[in-house]
Order: sequence, then structure tokens, then C-alpha cells
Amino acid sequence: MIKRIGEKNSSFKKIVKKNQIVLLALALMLMTAGYLNYNNNHENENFLLASLGDAQLVSTNVINEKEIQNQVINENISNEIINESENSENIIPENEIIEETSTNEINSDNTTQNNTNQEQINEENTVKEVSNNANDDYFTRSKLERETMYSQMLETYTGILENEKISSEQKDIAENEIKNINDTKNAIMIVENLLQTKDFENVIVFVNSPSVNVVIKGKDLTTEQIAQVQNIVQRELKTEIENIHITTN
Repeated sequence: MIKRIGEKNSSFKKIVKKNQIVLLALALMLMTAGYLNYNNNHENENFLLASLGDAQLVSTNVINEKEIQNQVINENISNEIINESENSENIIPENEIIEETSTNEINSDNTTQNNTNQEQINEENTVKEVSNNANDDYFTRSKLERETMYSQMLETYTGILENEKISSEQKDIAENEIKNINDTKNAIMIVENLLQTKDFENVIVFVNSPSVNVVIKGKDLTTEQIAQVQNIVQRELKTEIENIHITTN
């Protein structure tokens, strides 16, 4: 009985010892597995960190490249905007072109109109000048013809006075006519000068007794001007108002 118990104890000890060995082996295996697992995890972490670093580096490079591209694009856009702005400043707006064109057309029309008006004024002045010259020529020519007539009359009557064959009665008549002609010439000169002092530009007087014709340069005369002419002619030429005939030229 005791022997069996001892055998059992011995068997139990063997079993325990085996179990201890197995446990120790298991413990060693666990420790080895843990160590290996730690190394693997550490390597995986390093690899992961390295991978993350590369990823971050690649991402950063990509971002930098995009930023550079965006910066280039923005610079190009800015340059285009600046160029367009400069071109827009150099380009004359259409409304300004139209306004300038219309202004030039208006100025051209005004210039043409002014030239036309100036031409008309010049033509009118020319006509007036020709007319004035013609009138002046008329007065000058008429006065010259009048003086020539009086000179010829005086010459004729003077010839009578110098002719010995002419009777004394005829010489008295000739002498009287010479006096009348000179008196008339002096009276005409006084009338013309007085009328010119009354702002009549040019005047010529023809005497054909008893009629007196007065030609005045200008247009129609006022009643006051007619009265002035009549008074001067009546006083200086000793004639009646109804014998005075006034015309304008």
C-alpha cells in the first residue's frame, strides 16, 4: 500500500516535472515570439514612419509644384490684365472716336460755311467796291465833262472878245456870259463843298438855267437831307425850290 502511494507520488512528480519543462518551454516560446513580434512591430513602425516621411515629402513637392504652377498662372494672368489695361488705355473708345469724328465733321462744316460766308462777303465787298468805283468814276467823269464844257464856252466867248470884227454889242454879251459862267462855276463849287460837309459822300451839280440838277452818291434821302440840299442850292445858285431836282446814284 505504501509502495503504491510512493509510486504514485513518484509518477506525480514526474508529471509535474514534465509539466514544468513544458511550461518553461512554452514560456521561452512566448518570450521568443514576443521578442520577434516586437522587432517586427518596430520595423513596421520604422517602415511606416519612413513611408509617411516619403509621402509627406512627395506631397510637399507636389504642393510646391502646384504652388509654383499657380504662381506662374497668376503672374501670366496679371501680365495679361496689365497688357489689356495698357491696350485699353491706348485704344480710343468708340464713342470718343464718333464724338471726335462728329466734332471734326462739325468743324469741317463750320469751316466750309465760314468760307462760304467769307466768300459771299468778299463778293459783296467786291460788288460794292466795283459799284463805289463805278459811282466814283461817274462823279469824276461827270465833273471832268462839266469842266470841259465850261472851258470850251469860256474859250469861245474869249475868242469873241479878241476878234476885232465882232461888234461891241456882241462883245458885251460875250463878256457877260463869261461872268455868268465863272459865277456859276464858283457857286457850284460852293454847293458841292457845303453838301459834302453835311456828310454827303459825293455830289455833283448841273446847272441849266433855270433848272438845277443835283446828283448825290448814296441811297434814298430823308426829308431832312432833301431840305438841306434845297436850302443850300437855293441860296448859292439863286434859284427857286421847284427848279431844284435831286437824284441819288
